[in-house]
Amino acid sequence: MTTAFALSGGGSLGAVQVGMLRALTAHGVRADVVVGASVGALNGLHYAARPNPQGVAELARRWIAISRHDVSPFRVDDVLQAVLGNLPRHPLRGVQHALGMKNYAFPLRPGALGSALLGRRNYVIPNDAIQELLAALHAYNLMQEQRLDAALDRIHGEVRVHVIPPLCPVEVLPIDFRQTEHLIWRAARATTYWLGHGVPMPQQARDLGEVHTAAKPA
Repeated sequence: MTTAFALSGGGSLGAVQVGMLRALTAHGVRADVVVGASVGALNGLHYAARPNPQGVAELARRWIAISRHDVSPFRVDDVLQAVLGNLPRHPLRGVQHALGMKNYAFPLRPGALGSALLGRRNYVIPNDAIQELLAALHAYNLMQEQRLDAALDRIHGEVRVHVIPPLCPVEVLPIDFRQTEHLIWRAARATTYWLGHGVPMPQQARDLGEVHTAAKPA
């Protein structure tokens, strides 16, 4: 039987996949095919080159060595370009743009958005653009879920699908790399529990339903 791993994207949360891979390889579960998106593609590439505990350990070391500045480095030439591009009419906007305080995709600062999502601050935002953007993102996610459900229906009876229960709770933004080592440890621990018991680890992973938890990989 062919075994395939499908790894999704998620920025810094890709560290969770490393912990899951650590547990899988330790239990002798090895993939014949690996597919991935975004950071999942990077993890999958490294795993495919060395699909063993030593390879996953090296992947974990690389992840732990990463900081936010490695992913989004601060470059003087980018700052100057942002400032000069808004002169002479909008000097303040240029400075805000250069320092990441002005985000034209979101009419809200990323830091403030993160605080709102984590419940650390409460915001009342009478901005239709925010609602429209969030609605569009939600619709896109629903479309992707429907496509996945349709694909699973087409192969029903031909393959066995196992979804490793995700960590829950997780209060980490996809751009925050400060908890990488802890996420890897938590994911490895929770996945090891799932492999041994067939159910999510209490207070560490989320139950996705009987379809995913009734049967664990042999």
